[in-house]
Amino acid sequence: MTALYLNKKDCCGCFACGSICSQSAISMRPDKEGFLYPEVDKNKCKECGYCKKVCVFQKKYTLRVNKNIQVYAVKHVSSKVRNRSSSGGIFTAISDEILFHKGTVYGVGYDEKMVACHQRATDKNARDNFRGSKYVQSEIRQTLKHVQDDLENGLSVLFTGTPCQIAAVKEYIKRKHVNAKQLILCDVVCHGTPSPKIFSEYLKYAEILKGKKLVNHVCRSKNLGWHRHTEMNIFEDGEEDFKSQYSQVYKALFYGSIILRPCCHNCKYTNLSRQSDLTMADYWGIEKCFPGFDDNKGVSLLLVNTVKGQKMFENVCSNIVYLKSNIKDCLQPQLQFPAKASPIRGSFWMDYYNRGFIYVIGKYAGYSISNRIIKGLKSTFKKIGIIGFIKKIRNLCC
Repeated sequence: MTALYLNKKDCCGCFACGSICSQSAISMRPDKEGFLYPEVDKNKCKECGYCKKVCVFQKKYTLRVNKNIQVYAVKHVSSKVRNRSSSGGIFTAISDEILFHKGTVYGVGYDEKMVACHQRATDKNARDNFRGSKYVQSEIRQTLKHVQDDLENGLSVLFTGTPCQIAAVKEYIKRKHVNAKQLILCDVVCHGTPSPKIFSEYLKYAEILKGKKLVNHVCRSKNLGWHRHTEMNIFEDGEEDFKSQYSQVYKALFYGSIILRPCCHNCKYTNLSRQSDLTMADYWGIEKCFPGFDDNKGVSLLLVNTVKGQKMFENVCSNIVYLKSNIKDCLQPQLQFPAKASPIRGSFWMDYYNRGFIYVIGKYAGYSISNRIIKGLKSTFKKIGIIGFIKKIRNLCC
């Protein structure tokens, strides 16, 4: 088996290479960090070179900023939809339009083993599994081939994913000479894709702590409001854990850019040269731009990048409320430059290999016995009024 890349920063794991291989000579294998990388079986390979031609991540990339991008702040008309969405529910509005016309929707959901992977939906129940952010890299598997089949069968297709996955779909469909007229590509503003291995470890330990099966992980629960979004683990008996210190451990590692895929720090798509028809994100800063539009229940940022995207936006206007905005007000770091690798990334993985998961979440995410005791005492003192009493005594003394 041989690799298709010289450096791991040159592979985003999109599996376009394996999807286009006519000999099924390419398979994806996890490395020590749990990220999937392609390997070529030389006994099957015919050396046609298509695997390298379809790879968008290693190609020279010309930055062409689209000056015609239209910017909107969006909320779905249904409060129920917004409550179940990470931001304002724009994905539901767009996918509903596709499903109404008997099309197919591709998005990321969890399989029966809680592995994030791209899946195909032809109805709202299946589509609902794609709602909400997934802070882990998804497995593409055979999705690109399924998108091709749907388009060749005359179906309308919505594909949602990270910008590098969107670029992979575009190039694959182009190389397969498939008519993409009915293909809508919708990317998410991406901070980076964390390690599936660490995500799996996190879920397993959550089950050990609770002594019961975990059935879902919500990356952006609105139990405390959109602005105070929190991670939530849901267990088989219905318990929702979004307040414990452990429930927030994985988020700390993700936001700290400690466990991202190496290529994420070398991403060529963190800019306004979008590969998609539509770009979705949270409209952070909406309270400053349009304070009357912010109700702490979630607002989507929508970038309309193409004529096809504009037509889709017009088709869903009856199911949303929106305000016209501009790039200056919505410009987020992930629309300007890649996430900078944490200086402690190397030491994290060294400690993980040598000392295990429990050790690294204590050292790098603040999850330790002492911290848990202190937090518990503070919570108890707050409930019984001791902290308030101490503050009053201190004020009198001053």
